[in-house]
Amino acid sequence: HSRGFALRGDFGLNLFNSRAMNLVRHEGLLSAAASFELTLPQIRDLSKAVDTELIIYGRLPLMITENCIIRNRTGTCTCGGSVALVDRTGAQFPIQPDPGTCRSVVLNSRKLYLLDRQEALSNLGLWALRLMFTTETASQVDSVLRAWHSHDPMDPGSCTRGLYYRGVE
Repeated sequence: HSRGFALRGDFGLNLFNSRAMNLVRHEGLLSAAASFELTLPQIRDLSKAVDTELIIYGRLPLMITENCIIRNRTGTCTCGGSVALVDRTGAQFPIQPDPGTCRSVVLNSRKLYLLDRQEALSNLGLWALRLMFTTETASQVDSVLRAWHSHDPMDPGSCTRGLYYRGVE
């Protein structure tokens, strides 16, 4: 505890190995999110030197730009609205402001979805599983929570398993 706060590490730390997990414990973190670039076997074998969580649902960040994408285009930062980059296939990559800066966070066009893999996730030694809501409406959040409880299968057209099954190439 530092100055009365419990310190917890998020995915931005990119904790990718046991040495890093031990380091964040030494630095006083109580918990940390494992890198979403790890495979499930790598997560299983990762030292859980601190309580370890895993993101299992949501739009993962693909890139943080140094400058506001919208301000560079229009002259005014309007990232509070619904803004997206569209690629040549028509896939939309939502853009969100990075809190406290004028940077832009480009999110994946497809949502990570492991709500139907709870049994496989239960064997990884994790402290918590995180559902990360970014662009969802209240009714979409309700649908995701129902899917969590009923283990609804993934829609491969709109979702991804991320790198948890294939790894970084």
